[in-house]
Amino acid sequence: MNATTRRPTFSDDGWVRSSRCGPSGNNCVELNGNHGVVGVRDSKSAGAGILIFDRREWAAFLAHTGH
Repeated sequence: MNATTRRPTFSDDGWVRSSRCGPSGNNCVELNGNHGVVGVRDSKSAGAGILIFDRREWAAFLAHTGH
């Protein structure tokens, strides 16, 4: 996101947990793609911080990790 773009507010109901969560279900990465960007957070500390990627950045990240 560039400096002129406002940071989106992600609602709690838009988050999707990774299919690779730990057995207890609370050791997960969660994604939210409802704002034209992708928000990424840790399920254990959902309010602590969100990484935000634009779609191009997210695609590059996935390509680099082989997913």
